[in-house]
Amino acid sequence: MINKTTSTILLVFCVLVAGCDLAVPVTEVQEIAIGALLPLTGDMREQGASANAALQYALAEINTYLESAETNRQIKLVVKDTQTDPEVAFDTIKELSEQGIKVVIGPLSNDALASCKTYADRVNLILISPHSGATSLKAADNVFRFALPDEVQASAIAALLKYDGIAATATLTRDDSWGTDLRSEVATAVATSGESMAGDVQYGTTSISQNNFTNELDQLSELVTQAIADYGQGSVAILLTSYAEGVEILEQAATETALASVPWYATSGFCLNQALSANESASAFAALIGLDAPTFPEGDSNRLEQARSAIEESLGHAADLYSINAYDALWVAVLSMAQASDPSDVDFLKQAVPVTAEAYNAASGRIVLDENGDRELSTLDFYTYTVQDQLAVWHRQSVYENDIIVPLQTTD
Repeated sequence: MINKTTSTILLVFCVLVAGCDLAVPVTEVQEIAIGALLPLTGDMREQGASANAALQYALAEINTYLESAETNRQIKLVVKDTQTDPEVAFDTIKELSEQGIKVVIGPLSNDALASCKTYADRVNLILISPHSGATSLKAADNVFRFALPDEVQASAIAALLKYDGIAATATLTRDDSWGTDLRSEVATAVATSGESMAGDVQYGTTSISQNNFTNELDQLSELVTQAIADYGQGSVAILLTSYAEGVEILEQAATETALASVPWYATSGFCLNQALSANESASAFAALIGLDAPTFPEGDSNRLEQARSAIEESLGHAADLYSINAYDALWVAVLSMAQASDPSDVDFLKQAVPVTAEAYNAASGRIVLDENGDRELSTLDFYTYTVQDQLAVWHRQSVYENDIIVPLQTTD
């Protein structure tokens, strides 16, 4: 049994990070490999690049501290490109397992995680996903998820729709398990709050690869036109469930009169997207429709600011906030391994990860994992894409907390 007291975790952290006298110098370095499954290519490449930058920063930070503490351990990160393809993700996790790797950060998407989780259970390998939040993947297994839970995000979106006076919402949904599961959760939450859904249009990999959403946007325009006739102008909205392809969707939607006449909301997969400002048409349209989207509550710790700054310097633009989860995931994995006499003892690590995560001073905010290894979270931030000082930016606009929307005061 592991010692589950916070003091033990902090002692380990002290030894690893602060260079305490308890560290005993040794000459032979033990290299510990941790895997990472990231979509460095494909339509989730932006999220993959952000997560990779976060992991590389965490890796450098960890190894610097390990060296200064004069331990005999160094961490090696083995990164594999899943190509935003669940089948490739499955092939790459097998490669990592065959190399003897027992802890993997990722995969990011729900589909990729779904393709890997059964194998991870079978070979007794731990996965820590920074992105996945699908309710359909909840299970007592070898997977830990640091992401925003879909049901919490859905409740927050439904609360904001109600707060804004939206009676009916039409949805444009990415056709994968992340998009369809999240849309289903939103529909349930909206119905619970007494509002209605005005139909759903889904787009798949063909539309994404061809960068052509004309047919889907035409269908969405018809739904919106009918909903306005049924509920009235000012009571209808659109919810976009997308990743980076949302930029092209918004650019193409700008030519549709009906779509420009209603407010739009997006989900966490698109919130704080930095490519939006580089697309003049999409940016202008997003500002026109006042695009709102939720994400993790901002932390104010030095660790968050330092990590965010380093990641942004590496990327050349603002970091995807989910990348901070990747940063935290690697730290939690290493701190958990540090408590084990054998860092490949997966049964020990499965007990250690939740305890370590809760005691760890996370950059993304406190990490409490439930009985399934999923993050418990009840507070979210909403950002609005708007124009400030003649620049289009994501602006933190409101907070979802205790099932209510709390608008933030703005200062001039």
